[in-house]
This record gives sequence, structure tokens and C-alpha cells, in this order.
Amino acid sequence: MADVSESTLLAILRKVLSAIAKGLPLVRFPLSCSPQESSAADFVEQLESRISGVVAVLNGTLIPMRTPPAAWRLAFNTRKCFYGLLLLGIVDARKRFLWVRTGLRGSLGDSRAFEESERYDRQAKPGRHVLHSGLVVLADGGFASEYCLLKPFPLDEITTPKRRFYNICLTSTWAILECAFGLWKGRWRVLRYVRAETELVPSIVEACVLLHKFLIDVGEEWGELASGSCGGSGDVHPNVGVTAAYHQALHLRDQVVDLLWQTHA
Repeated sequence: MADVSESTLLAILRKVLSAIAKGLPLVRFPLSCSPQESSAADFVEQLESRISGVVAVLNGTLIPMRTPPAAWRLAFNTRKCFYGLLLLGIVDARKRFLWVRTGLRGSLGDSRAFEESERYDRQAKPGRHVLHSGLVVLADGGFASEYCLLKPFPLDEITTPKRRFYNICLTSTWAILECAFGLWKGRWRVLRYVRAETELVPSIVEACVLLHKFLIDVGEEWGELASGSCGGSGDVHPNVGVTAAYHQALHLRDQVVDLLWQTHA
């Protein structure tokens, strides 16, 4: 359509992607206590979340792409039977990306992708925790239980009214934020099916992340034009070992369940 050769167009595209990556602020998760508490306050004040201390929401989404070279096809073949790239992201109450991990093969699960990240390693090491005391990140049932993540109960574990009420409170907050990926994909339609060379797909995805955050920061409201959803919370049971962090996560969730029941029920 541009009446230029494919090689010329790819050269231009590489320069544009490089300029976006260099010219826009990087996506950074806040490490100090004050901005984390401010983000948690946004969930309560702006989104009317009944769960205090929620800093952000963790989720993954698949980006469809054209058929990769034969050597990469198995790695990028997703569970939904198309070739794609996985993006793992953490978003705040304003639907801004605070942390992303891109360039992941589509066959990789969300939980494993998170466990293999530098952020997970840092959070797991004593004295280097990313989240401050009393603050958590929401995650769906596809992630392993960790004391830094707050998850819903699987359907077969909702045995009391307190647990049912907890799931309602958690998923209602999740439902508000799950549209973040929908807004992102709605704004940048290329993400619905990336036709570029396989090697360029991660750079295209990262550029869209940076542009999305930048436009929210400057106050552009575009939600009414976007559509789509990143999916809801599931009841997946990851194959994980029963560690101290796993027990801490379950204990924390039980505390939140009791507090919600006493405060709102």
C-alpha cells in the first residue's frame, strides 16, 4: 500500500521502533513505599475496591502472529491453537503498565513465565522484596500461590459464605482491571494479528506498551473506542511444590477473607 519494497519498509519500521524505545519513559514498577500506597489508594477510591492494599493486577495475554520459521513453530504454538507471543504484565488502577515481560514464546504458561522473571527472584529473596508490608498484587487462578500475590479460591474450595464473598470482592476488582489489555489491543489494532517478521514482533509489542502508558499519562481518554477483554480468573491448579511461601500465601488469603467478612458482610 505504501508502494515501497518490503526491505525498505522493514528498515523504516526498525528505526521507528528504536526511536519509540529511546524516546519514551521506560515502564517501571514503583519500588518506594509512597507510590505503592498511592496506587493501592487508587483501587479503593477510584475503583471502589473492598480489598485494601492492592497495588496492581498481574495477568498474561497472547498476541497472535503470522507463522514463524519452522524451527520456532513449536515454541510459539499456543494453547489456543494459533501462533503467538506471550506478554506478561502488571497494570495499576489507571490501566497503565507498571511492569512487562515480553518476547516470551506463546507456549509458555503465565505462572511459569512469572516464576522465571527477575522480578519474581527479587521478591522471593529476603531483604530485596519489591512490595512493602501489607501490599499485594492481584492474580488469577492460573498463577501459583505466593505471599506477594492474592488469588481467588478455585470453585471446589468455595465451601463457606466467607470464601464466596471474598471471591466476589476480588473478581469485581479484577473485572474492572481486566479491560486494560482490551484497551491496549483496541488502541493498537496491530496487536490483534502481527504480520511482521517474527524477530520484530517483541519490539512492536514493547512499542505499543510504551505508547499506551504515555498516552494515559498525558490524559488521553480512549476507553470508549476500545473493545476486547483479557479474560477472567480461572481455576487452574499449577503443579507447584508446597513451600513456605505457598503456606504464607494461603494464610494471608485467609486473613483477608475474615477481614472482608467482618467489615462488609
